[in-house]
Amino acid sequence: MRILILNVLLVQLVYLSSCAKERERYFVDGGFMLEKSHANVIREFVFFGEDSPGVTEGFDLDGVDNREPDAASCYVEDMVDSEGRAGIDNQLAKIWTDLEPLIGEATQGLLHGAINEGRFLMMVELEGVDDLQNDDDVTVHILRGSHKPDIGTEGKIAPYQTFYADEDFPSSRIENMQIVDGILEAGPLEFSIPVDILDAKFILPVRRGMIRLRISDDGSFSGYIGGFMTPSEFLGEMYETGAKAEAELVTPLFEENTDSAPQDGRCMDMSAAFGFSGATAFVVRKKIPR
Repeated sequence: MRILILNVLLVQLVYLSSCAKERERYFVDGGFMLEKSHANVIREFVFFGEDSPGVTEGFDLDGVDNREPDAASCYVEDMVDSEGRAGIDNQLAKIWTDLEPLIGEATQGLLHGAINEGRFLMMVELEGVDDLQNDDDVTVHILRGSHKPDIGTEGKIAPYQTFYADEDFPSSRIENMQIVDGILEAGPLEFSIPVDILDAKFILPVRRGMIRLRISDDGSFSGYIGGFMTPSEFLGEMYETGAKAEAELVTPLFEENTDSAPQDGRCMDMSAAFGFSGATAFVVRKKIPR
């Protein structure tokens, strides 16, 4: 009899333990968290210029090292990054020296405010990850979170918060990526940047993009993300806001520095890269990813 009672108690303990684990992954509203998921919420998103003439961070987005500008390259010469990688496409960095005195400080301040207020919540999630230092098969998921975050003592989003995936916002996933010695580079991918600053609210699509991130011991990410944007798309949106005068002021800089998608002798797209850092977070979704 004692053995039977002990067995019953053991089964109950196993059941309760299992329920506890289920409560960690499932929520009363039907939301759930993926197993083997590790995510960060981006709490810093920064613009940067050239480290020195011809040297900046970014990506070789078109797979070509344009040392001799020609029509196919929109007469733009590629750069190198700080580690000597060639073919870097990042026209935004080239013009940031001119843009920063005009809009730099205000733009960074407004962007940081939008992040802290939950209006610019980009997240990077690694799905199917077994090892954050070396893993030969992970899925990279770039999405928008939905939640008003708590802010830590540094004035940035505090880590280990839970965010619901904004499943109405376009997200991007790329499979079969590798983490090597804590570094992951993924692409090409299409992703969207949620712009919600002052009275400007729109989605900025980024095409033929890349992401490179370094995973710290505490699980936080830092790195670069970039791709090709179409200036006419976001400038057109800005003309409809209270920042119309500023948009008109910088339009020539953008239009004269496009470097991709030639049409009728004029290039339509511009390469760009942004720095970012994140804090470990948890993603709750209601739909099973496809």
